[in-house]
Amino acid sequence: MHLGWRIFLLGTSLAALGHSESGITARVLVTDGETAISGPPILSMPRWSGSRLVGCDECQSHAPILWAVDRQGRREETVLQIPESGYVTVWDVASGQDGAVAAVGYAISNDSRLADFIVWISPDRGQQVIMRVWPFCPYAVAVAPDGTVWAAGPVKHEDSKVDFHANVVRHYSPLGQLLATTTVRGVRRFNGLAAVANGSTLMVSKDRVGWLTHACDYIEFSFDGTEVGRYACPATLADGQFVGGVGLSLSNDLVIGGSRSGPLSPLMLDRLTHNWVPVPAPADIKNAHGILGFDGLTLVTYPEPGKLGRLKWAEAAH
Repeated sequence: MHLGWRIFLLGTSLAALGHSESGITARVLVTDGETAISGPPILSMPRWSGSRLVGCDECQSHAPILWAVDRQGRREETVLQIPESGYVTVWDVASGQDGAVAAVGYAISNDSRLADFIVWISPDRGQQVIMRVWPFCPYAVAVAPDGTVWAAGPVKHEDSKVDFHANVVRHYSPLGQLLATTTVRGVRRFNGLAAVANGSTLMVSKDRVGWLTHACDYIEFSFDGTEVGRYACPATLADGQFVGGVGLSLSNDLVIGGSRSGPLSPLMLDRLTHNWVPVPAPADIKNAHGILGFDGLTLVTYPEPGKLGRLKWAEAAH
């Protein structure tokens, strides 16, 4: 989830049938405990990415604060300082399975020069790599299981702010080497103007990259950058409406939350039929949940401020 997205609380709690390559199988999500989050209140919209809950405070400032909360609820902060910059905007933050953190945004120098960047911070926080990626302008970022970085956004003309390629997904090494670039064709724009990467969500599983665009198209890519699937969002999640969170598990279960104007329960994608299956609520879960993402195979939710909820898969009763 992009940092600018609002978190919607779901009107029901979560249980679901899981996805497999043969369709929807008889599994449910059951409660697996809650964790209190230490440190100051969460001010920006967080998401669970890799092995951490991540987010940003003072995201548009001289020195944004990138923060990460581990599975035990412990919070750590990193002040992002871009050399020679007077103003920095962070669009998105992600974490890898190893705890590395990546962020994307842009910086403006004191003499008004602009540079878009991807920053990678090592798991021990001892190394920070700043990649200047203009004319690529990334809005969304994810860290793959192998530690490499994926990002989505437009590519501009070198001498202007006009999009040369409106929708591009790129793959980088942690040290900034460009490994692959894919121009995504045929992506619809919800109002004909806005880039669909701004406000989008980029996620990774064990074998693919998932991109939920701001226009509510869901597109998947193999790790070589080849598009392998494209799915329309449910009709109730119309263009420009925010979903109540999204998560892609390591085993490729995709769950999204419902919108305020649509069904309150979250939905799961059945790739074989291109249908979205409602997620029913078990009787033992009484609180509303917002979807933050998957921690491996476990769905992480936001039952109330200052707490993380966890839901695990179990076999459905027969």
